[in-house]
Amino acid sequence: IRTAADAEHVLERPWPWLRCAEDDWEKVRSAVRAVVQSAHMAPWFDGTGRVYMERDVIGPQRKVLRPDRVVDFGDTVDVIDFKTAEEADPGKRGAHAGQVREYMQALQGASDRTVRGYLYYVTTDELVEVKAL
Repeated sequence: IRTAADAEHVLERPWPWLRCAEDDWEKVRSAVRAVVQSAHMAPWFDGTGRVYMERDVIGPQRKVLRPDRVVDFGDTVDVIDFKTAEEADPGKRGAHAGQVREYMQALQGASDRTVRGYLYYVTTDELVEVKAL
């Protein structure tokens, strides 16, 4: 899903019974709608940037990283990592930020543009900016 307009087209598909339980599909559909309708997420789903989803990025020590969403606006690049209910534990936030910083470092190493990082906690509709170290 690159833009908010893409979401309904994807979500109108029938239940993918080979991939998940029907209850889980309904939860996925609800979560995706919440993400693309969130005011926090609008800049990354409005079609103004070039979107890369789950693309490999080579990080420090040649480690392969895979950020959830990278949006290239030309002069800036934003990396967004989505976290679900199971991952919303406050004790894990430092590790989450560290993960996004790794993505930022890898992307900064490949470009001279400003790279910004964000964590989005889906169940609480909370957007957290991650500062580079």
